[in-house]
Amino acid sequence: MASSQYYLQIGLTVCAAGCNPGEYASSLTKQCTLCNPVCATCTSSSVCQSCQSLYGVAYFLSNSACIYACPFGQYGNLNDFICYTCATGCLSCFAGGSLSCYNCTSASVSGTMTNFYLVYGTTNCSTGCPNGQYQNASSYKCLLCDQNCLTCTASSTNCLSCGFSSIGASLFLYQSTCLLTCPNQFFPNASTNNCDSCFEGCLICTGSSSQNCTVCRTVNNSGTLTAYYKYIGSTTCNVACPTGQLISGKLPNIC
Repeated sequence: MASSQYYLQIGLTVCAAGCNPGEYASSLTKQCTLCNPVCATCTSSSVCQSCQSLYGVAYFLSNSACIYACPFGQYGNLNDFICYTCATGCLSCFAGGSLSCYNCTSASVSGTMTNFYLVYGTTNCSTGCPNGQYQNASSYKCLLCDQNCLTCTASSTNCLSCGFSSIGASLFLYQSTCLLTCPNQFFPNASTNNCDSCFEGCLICTGSSSQNCTVCRTVNNSGTLTAYYKYIGSTTCNVACPTGQLISGKLPNIC
């Protein structure tokens, strides 16, 4: 017949086959002994099986110990008082989903190390940033673009695309900057919100063709000057005036 273990109950003169919750059975002394107060159940004074609240402070199970703050990268679940790992990409969190993050980090996704970024004004760790924000690799955060940028990269003023100004006017991209008006030799392309190049003979234009010029100019190509002239009553710039017109002797680049 198999032998049974009996343990002296705390504060009693009774031996029983097991101990009450909050106690553990000591095989050495054959007595029931109190667990650490933060342990709901335990197998020894240093090994907890489950945790509980004490004086209004919640304790969570981590590596057989009950602690009030879970290790970095984990969060305490109040339903079962256990520390669980944060979602992929979360450096610290308050729950298990990607929308419950305080800070983000890089993590392995399908075997590839991937950066996650904390979306500005949220607790969401994402592999990309929404329009109006850019990825900051050193802080793993999405930071705000300049107010004139629709999208940007590397810094707040390094614009990739443009939207509208504070008064609702369209903005156009020129050398990573969003402008209300494009500089000379460029025109605003309403379909792309970019400043596109004029025809080389145009100083001011409305399109890319030689027939979209408002003002013509003289081009310096490696020291060789080429003058373009605007036709009378036309938006065309050319190196010569048409039949019936001649180059103005008083006004530059005009027939």
